Amino acid sequence: MKIHGGAPEGFLDFSAPANPLGPPPIAMPILAESLRSLSRYPNPSYSRLVKALADFYGFDEDSVVPLNGAAEAYSLVTLALRPRNIVSVDPTFGDIDDHARAVGATRVSTCMVARGQRWVLDLANLSRALESCRGTCIAIVSIPNNPTGSVELDKAIDEALSRGCLVLADYAFADLSTKRVKVVADDGVIAVFSLTKLLALPGLRIGFAVISDRRIRELIEDARQPWNVNSVAAKFVEILLSRYGSYLREFTELSRNAILRLRRFLVEGLERLGLETFDSAAPYVLARHDRMIDIARCLERKRVSIRLCSSFKCLDSSYARISVRPSNEIDELLKEVSCCLEEL
Repeated sequence: MKIHGGAPEGFLDFSAPANPLGPPPIAMPILAESLRSLSRYPNPSYSRLVKALADFYGFDEDSVVPLNGAAEAYSLVTLALRPRNIVSVDPTFGDIDDHARAVGATRVSTCMVARGQRWVLDLANLSRALESCRGTCIAIVSIPNNPTGSVELDKAIDEALSRGCLVLADYAFADLSTKRVKVVADDGVIAVFSLTKLLALPGLRIGFAVISDRRIRELIEDARQPWNVNSVAAKFVEILLSRYGSYLREFTELSRNAILRLRRFLVEGLERLGLETFDSAAPYVLARHDRMIDIARCLERKRVSIRLCSSFKCLDSSYARISVRPSNEIDELLKEVSCCLEEL
């Protein structure tokens, strides 16, 4: 069963993280212009989209593979490369078990550890997990980590590469990170990015991978559907990045500053109510309370949604991921959490 964030219509949604500022103001006019492309199939090579992505992010055009959201990378990589083992630094993206079963791979989970208010890599544990693998291996690491928000995971990539394991590095929230993220896109690494988090347009479904190894890239391209990105999404991103790149960089910096301020407000409020929170560089916070599952159920009755973390490996129902939202919504969340705690 696939479990993700996302609340029913009419709910105050703290379960699906995205940019709390919402879409950039120029998004809707660009989308209106992009709708004209609906009458045509996309170009399977997505040459203009690829050039726009490469120019904006500073990658080689030949290394860029367009994706139907960053999540598509997981299915494409496992289908194309068919590894014997998938090693994940957990907690992380939730569908890895499904992808492993689809290709008959062995899933090996290695847990991060909580030290005070920080979740950090357990390098010794990861080394043992990698050493236990026999045959081909893909290691999966998300930076910033989802759901802990940690960015201190560079050594996981180095360790996996040193043992001959390919790495899928998920940078879906890197654009919104309030701490510097060192992006690794060297040989042996499949670096994956999402645009919809920054743009707060998750329904657009567009991301990309950077794969410098030509052999691996060709295998991924062979597995990719010819028109995996719809024409509207492709045209939208092409226009946005090629015409309004400077504007988007300013919007990105504005968004990071807002996340830093709003996350501090959210954390202070949750801690005043007795919830434990953990350091995060992302537009969400991992929080813990012994009765978190009861709090979440109570909030649901009040039409407020948070993301319980029991489906994440290494976590349980005492943890929840709570997204950073505008201040008025955070005020409402805190009020409802306070009411729920009084009712328990």
